[in-house]
Amino acid sequence: MGFDQVSDMSKNIYERLQDKLMKSKILYTIRVETVTPILIGGYDGRCYHGNKLGFEGLRVSSIKGIWRWWARALIAAAMMRKHNSYLTLDIADSLIAKIFGSTKISSKYAIMIFPRKFKMENYELIIENNKPVKQYNTISRIKLISQRKNLRREYAIKPHAQFEIAIYRNRNSKQNEDEFIIWSLITSLLFDGIGKACSRGFGKVKILKVLGDNVEDLNTLLQKLYSSENIENIEKYLKDIINRATEKAENIIDLLKNEHSELGRLADKPLIEIPLIEDKLMIIEIPNKPFNKPADVIKAISNATLKLYHKMLKYLKQNNERQARQHAMSESGRDVHTWFLGMPRAQEPAIIPDSNKQNELKQKLRKELYSLRENGFTFSGEKERKLLEKIKLEKEKIRIPTGYYYMGEYKKDLKLRRRSPIRFTVIKTDDSNYYIIIYAFKTYDWEYILSLLIHIGAYYKKIWVKEKGKSKLKIVDVESFTITPIRNVDIDNTLLNLLSSVKEIIERFEVRTQ
Repeated sequence: MGFDQVSDMSKNIYERLQDKLMKSKILYTIRVETVTPILIGGYDGRCYHGNKLGFEGLRVSSIKGIWRWWARALIAAAMMRKHNSYLTLDIADSLIAKIFGSTKISSKYAIMIFPRKFKMENYELIIENNKPVKQYNTISRIKLISQRKNLRREYAIKPHAQFEIAIYRNRNSKQNEDEFIIWSLITSLLFDGIGKACSRGFGKVKILKVLGDNVEDLNTLLQKLYSSENIENIEKYLKDIINRATEKAENIIDLLKNEHSELGRLADKPLIEIPLIEDKLMIIEIPNKPFNKPADVIKAISNATLKLYHKMLKYLKQNNERQARQHAMSESGRDVHTWFLGMPRAQEPAIIPDSNKQNELKQKLRKELYSLRENGFTFSGEKERKLLEKIKLEKEKIRIPTGYYYMGEYKKDLKLRRRSPIRFTVIKTDDSNYYIIIYAFKTYDWEYILSLLIHIGAYYKKIWVKEKGKSKLKIVDVESFTITPIRNVDIDNTLLNLLSSVKEIIERFEVRTQ
């Protein structure tokens, strides 16, 4: 027997002993089935690493981040219910650290996944030769992934794969803490999921069974949720689970609070990082449209997050989709407030340049920025310089900035990164219907962002050209820019109007045969 074989055998024995030890400390086991594809990123951000290294498995880190986020939100809701106080991010994190750990103290709990890696048949091809496969070729997130350099092929964990998530103790804990841990993890799996792009429909899972002490009520609610035959019941049982999870947070909030005699400064409004899970501040909408396939679910959600479809809505009642699309593409989107769907929401489309075009475009944009400053909108010269630098020559084409840009100081970047308060999850019922759940949080820290947010619209000159025997419109020039500050916006009404549009886009989605 060679050294490598002995080494492998020792490693296998060690792993079996470690697994046995961990299983002896298990508090809860959650049996799970994938509902929509899970996008997993390894050391290089990819699931597939080539023939030699194979596929990436499920990572504990892809669960822990979302779990911690929801636990923090539940603790914030509990604090509001019991003590009428909004938590800041720093304070919420310091409270959660008592359970989840920090750089100074270990977590009371840890999780393991069985199996971590799947068989090849549990993965599905999503990108081939740097292009999305036919099933996913209209989904914006897959298109974005396919633009990575040297990405010839990529996979995702496909629906119907089953695995287990085990929670075990790292150090002593109380029963109230144990119950909060399992309810908060189930909430995070139901509403977010696992992996990348969870807020856009990927990585959704179905909870098949929860094993452990005092989980009968949880299993009963889950059974009622998945056996629901209408959207009213789905909404009811989702809210019941959230309320019970918040009650579990209330049972430990005073214990955590007492360990922090000085809470410090509290917030005066709910924030996006720690939204309040309350009836008036968390909104759940369920489109009255069941789906039959996970791919159609992802496509419908993708459409609902694209500005073009929101611009199309007002034309769809009088026109077919193709005509509505043509109308929408020709008009400005400055009054369609899709910044609420997350940022950055900007792009640099290319035009065909002629001589001196780059400088001419910079002068046009500089003129609009000057007019903005003359009207009292204040921003730094550094921001102006960076925005003008975005007009650049690249592969014999000029790229120009359009969309939403934040003109304040935020990591010195014009494209502010900000998660949307509008998100999506998917519930697969026992009759194999897929329902999209839209949920949103009313938060008010957007007010500061909007004070320095602008929309840049470009009016293009287009000509008809023939490519591969087909005629298509091609951008060849920019006629003018318009820059509009996003001001005097009622955040609550804007959120509700956008939610209504998102719901309508999903309900209008038509399944097309390939």
